Amino acid sequence: EAMLYKPLGITLIEVPKFGVYVQAVTDGSARDAGVKRGDRIVATSSTVGGQMWEKNTLEGVLAAVQSGTLLGKSMRFRFERDEVLTSIVGYEGSDEDMSRVDLQRAISSVEVARVRVQNTATETFELTLPIPGRDMRKLLQGDIFNGDLPYGLHLVQFPDDKQGTRVEVFEVQEGGTAAQSGLLRKGDRVIAAQAGIGEMMWPKRTLEGIATAVRTRMGPSVRLKFERTVDLGSWEEES
Repeated sequence: EAMLYKPLGITLIEVPKFGVYVQAVTDGSARDAGVKRGDRIVATSSTVGGQMWEKNTLEGVLAAVQSGTLLGKSMRFRFERDEVLTSIVGYEGSDEDMSRVDLQRAISSVEVARVRVQNTATETFELTLPIPGRDMRKLLQGDIFNGDLPYGLHLVQFPDDKQGTRVEVFEVQEGGTAAQSGLLRKGDRVIAAQAGIGEMMWPKRTLEGIATAVRTRMGPSVRLKFERTVDLGSWEEES
């Protein structure tokens, strides 16, 4: 964050979808505060009080500056700096601040490159399983997710560095109720189960927690929430 006062000494540019960036830095409080070309404004101080308000349009930033500087001599800005972008368009000298590098094109290129690095994504989905009738209560007292019918769903618990434990689908047996939807695959992770009463979903990271959710469910069925890591594949340039 930087406390700026008139003259600010910055020229701003709005890049659609990405926000408001510093186009150029000239003599003024922004340069004294270390603001550089390519920095993105993410918030400004409120007109009254010390609260910071998010800003992602040039109109919003200018309105905040106009109202803020009318009532006071200075106002706070919160900047975000991307080191990759700064290495392309950010300079120290005053003459170089007006570089011929197209800032908007540079920002777009950096953002596209960042997206391309992400070659996987996580999707979530829910599966409804019927609660076995009274004639199946004995099964409910045992391991209900070892692959046996009626569910035909084999779940395995693994240690997890982030969550402590995680539960994954190891196998889906044909003929089981878990296979009827055709949704489940090996490696899918259980992340939540429906509460005993009502529609609310509760996070579940252990095999015992998931089994207990099924055993204590008051109703004809129970919903389980899964997540899956999807390979986005390689990127191709548009022709």
